[in-house]
Amino acid sequence: MRYIVKKENAETIYISGGIFVSNGKWTHPKMILDDYELVIVLKGRFQMRIGQARKEFLEGDCFILFPGEEHIGIEAAWDVSFYWLHFRIRDVEVLEGDTADSLVINLAFYAADSVEKIYMTVTVS
Repeated sequence: MRYIVKKENAETIYISGGIFVSNGKWTHPKMILDDYELVIVLKGRFQMRIGQARKEFLEGDCFILFPGEEHIGIEAAWDVSFYWLHFRIRDVEVLEGDTADSLVINLAFYAADSVEKIYMTVTVS
């Protein structure tokens, strides 16, 4: 398991976000991002290969893709929808290990066209 350790003065930068809704049959394209992506599954079931690991995601699941991490859909899925949010964290350290059961990430974003502050807490197990 990987842990994101955000240093005291680290800055979280919102890049983009939205909702994806499949129109019929869908498979996630092969991608390698240069930022983090938080995904919250709203509906459906889909499988992906993230790095060398096969993962299945269901309604209610959430996960984070790390920068430089190759990911691709393994099989076709139907009726899938999810929120996606791209962000960067300046001055962050990523640790690997099995020292905790979960990781809580507090993300504070300022939308580019809004002065409203958005707070999100996600637990990744």
